[in-house]
Amino acid sequence: MASIKASAPDSQPIPVLIIGAGIAGIALASQLRSKLNLSASDICIYERQSGIGGTWHINRYPGVACDIPAIFYSYSFAPNPKWTSLHPSGREIVTYLREVAGRYGVTESVSCDVDVAGCVWDEQEQVWIVKLRHLKAGMGDLSRKDREKLIEKIGVEDVVDREETVKARLVCSCVGGLVEPKGWPDDVKGIDKFEGSTFHSARWDYNADLKEKDVVVLGTGCSAAQFVPKLTKEYGAKNVTQVMRSPPCRYQRLLILLIY
Repeated sequence: MASIKASAPDSQPIPVLIIGAGIAGIALASQLRSKLNLSASDICIYERQSGIGGTWHINRYPGVACDIPAIFYSYSFAPNPKWTSLHPSGREIVTYLREVAGRYGVTESVSCDVDVAGCVWDEQEQVWIVKLRHLKAGMGDLSRKDREKLIEKIGVEDVVDREETVKARLVCSCVGGLVEPKGWPDDVKGIDKFEGSTFHSARWDYNADLKEKDVVVLGTGCSAAQFVPKLTKEYGAKNVTQVMRSPPCRYQRLLILLIY
């Protein structure tokens, strides 16, 4: 496998480095700007995905929406009186988050398609040494597992544009818990012989044709409650079978098999 050479950390330390431009990252950066009067250049936000919004940017399955009253998706410092429903769509939430980021000057501090690969504390210099991987456009929207498989298949140079090492005085992790799907276990017998399509609800494949297909949904979490009713009514699936290992949990992971 080819390797990407990393640049040396020869620049001045970044005052505040934030990992993630989702709900938490936007909130932290907004408050650093407004409460502590930090400038945009004092803050660097590295977002692995291709856009701002965290889980609401990447989850685009049919019917994706807030599963609690919308008022709880308004920041205390930026209340939103314009929600169109009690449970707004994912697109509406993303629009709100990006509006807040723009209002507080956070957007100009964000670098997308950048994966934070590791952090090491330098005791002597009293800084964090942070390794960054600048990904090719859109590669950050893949799950880590799928990205690693793609690297094995086509080579790291076609996935990673370059590596960089920077210094930071303060590193704040605002990594979300619902943006990295576990995906299909590699040790499931027979998966290599399955001729249909498989994908995770968190990485919905809109190119997959569900019309007149038998669909099996693994999981009964919140995501399933939102998209399963649409599979037959809006996408024309012939049959839908939902498999449940345990009682519904709002954080349960979802995976879909499209059986041809």
